[in-house]
Amino acid sequence: MNIPVKPHLFTNDDGSGGVSHTQLNDALAELNRRFSTIGIVFYFSGTSFDEYADSGFNQGLVTDFDTFAFHQQNAVNNGINLYVAQTVQVGGDAVGGYTYLTPMWSDYNRIWVSTGQLNENKTTPHEFGHYFGLSHTFNNSDSNAVSQRELVTRNFAETFPRISANCDDSGDFICDTESDPYNVSEAAAQCMYDGLETDANGDLFHPQTNNIMDYRWCAPHGFTTGQYNRMSTG
Repeated sequence: MNIPVKPHLFTNDDGSGGVSHTQLNDALAELNRRFSTIGIVFYFSGTSFDEYADSGFNQGLVTDFDTFAFHQQNAVNNGINLYVAQTVQVGGDAVGGYTYLTPMWSDYNRIWVSTGQLNENKTTPHEFGHYFGLSHTFNNSDSNAVSQRELVTRNFAETFPRISANCDDSGDFICDTESDPYNVSEAAAQCMYDGLETDANGDLFHPQTNNIMDYRWCAPHGFTTGQYNRMSTG
């Protein structure tokens, strides 16, 4: 499946502070390496990149409404809109990037990535993962509803008083990504998780530390088979 991507590149008013075309091509190559497993090939649509000399947008000095209005005025509907700026903000907070989970409407057909994280082989595929239906591995880990927190066990026939596996309908809804307690206190040294948090069964967590959809920075990053399956059907 060939999927077009429309880059929208911001610089400062004087043309500085932007991403190079080489960096953008490298990011595309990394995306294609990651998504070739499920037969997806991304390509840049059109004959040129859309470039905007606007310090306000490039430095994140705009509101969420401003970015929404800009998208409505400049987006394409026949591809994924990829916005790259030096600083990306959501709700006033700087982030490496953001998008919407499997966007169904054109207003949400947008992925933002900061120039500094475009090419570190984590943030860009992470945001594209969201776009194709993936939640964070730690999704709902701090939910007030305990039933929404993913258990460690993968046994769907536990004996009372233990609770059977819920990985198919809780957490990130994927069973080959280990339950991840990211939003509770943890310890991780040299990318080896050694936290002491336990789930509702009293089981110790043992999450992956190098999944593209987590918030850790342990290389090599990757997707699991279950995540690829979700993206291919999402």
